[in-house]
Amino acid sequence: MQRALPLLLAAVVAVLAMPAVASAELMAADSSFGSGVAPGGHFVQIGGLATDNAGRVYVADTGAGRIEVFDSAEFGNVYLGSIGQGTLVQPFDVEVDLRNRIFVSDQARDKVVEFDTLQQGAPFMREWGGSGTELNRMSGPRFVFTDTTGLVYNSEAGNVRVQWFAPKDKQMVALGAFGTAEPPTFNNPEGVILDSATRQIYVSNDSPSDGAVRVYDSRGFYLGQVAGPGSGRGQVRSPAGLAIDRGGRIVVTDGGNNRIDVFEPFASGGAFIDSYSGDLTSPVDAAFGPGAVLYVSDAGSQRVKRLHYDDADRDGVLDTYDNCLGLANPDQQNMDRDRLGDACDADADGDGVPNEADRCPTSRRGPDANHDGCSDTVIARRSVKCSTTRGTKRARRACEARKKAAVRRALRVARARV
Repeated sequence: MQRALPLLLAAVVAVLAMPAVASAELMAADSSFGSGVAPGGHFVQIGGLATDNAGRVYVADTGAGRIEVFDSAEFGNVYLGSIGQGTLVQPFDVEVDLRNRIFVSDQARDKVVEFDTLQQGAPFMREWGGSGTELNRMSGPRFVFTDTTGLVYNSEAGNVRVQWFAPKDKQMVALGAFGTAEPPTFNNPEGVILDSATRQIYVSNDSPSDGAVRVYDSRGFYLGQVAGPGSGRGQVRSPAGLAIDRGGRIVVTDGGNNRIDVFEPFASGGAFIDSYSGDLTSPVDAAFGPGAVLYVSDAGSQRVKRLHYDDADRDGVLDTYDNCLGLANPDQQNMDRDRLGDACDADADGDGVPNEADRCPTSRRGPDANHDGCSDTVIARRSVKCSTTRGTKRARRACEARKKAAVRRALRVARARV
């Protein structure tokens, strides 16, 4: 109990000393890109966007018939090149799966096109769809999404439905579909995304008067909605692209209201959390990059806007998971695993001795017979110093053996004193 009390007091002091961040904005502007010199790096008519495992950004240019690729935020989002020219006609959305393969919905040809990874040069692999109303056909494909199991979902404005596909014999075959028009009036399905934790499917309705985000189960049965029409808090007008953050929160590109809205997951009640407008004008889609980065394709400016997301201290770690709120600590080190990072922990090693009075503030727990904050094993190791550069290999081995013996003796002494 005597050793536990200082530890408890240290934790309380550390928590009280942490800056308050409850009122911090969930999103904040960072930079933008997409106005490069022709023939690449700029947009004629910007569409959906996606990121890959390396943080590179892929953006559909519906007007130019290609996908523009930019490097990660870490490397300044510089323009890397284009893919799909000569194959794509009017690419509306782009998606990158877990293996970095690239999927594009081509609304002019009523098809979804798959390319291999950028590392392989993004060559054409296959396409499926074609105009029609039956399964395996499409009409006005809009957004495309790939889940962790390899399924590919896409929304169809013309057929007012969502259809999903799976690979079979080197082809993509429709496994199912569901219409969105019932209950009315959900006639303009646009964004589509699946929550991997619940297998629930979110679909947005691109309508200025009947904008909404509905939720369906994995079979396509209607469950409810997280947003309804309007311009107030928690309401949407002409919503388009959707994204899900690491905490399961739903990010809605609210094009008619010129903002990004964030909601709790439907399974948690779907409550409205926050929104960001900044300098957005008719945003189309949103996608997360590594760390705490959110990209937004903005039709009004024909640029990609990069936002800080849920990162008040700007250390690249979402505040939802940050172990030192309000203090930048990108390494997130937590020696004693007490959910409080070393950078803001008054007792980083959890030995009951505050850092200021601890002779060894970063030593791990161990026998501490004199209660000075230093593990006896640390003192024992320090008592025998071995050179790593001098002496023969045999001498160095003998020194290491003496060090281990000193540690064993210190442990025996410590156990006898306790």
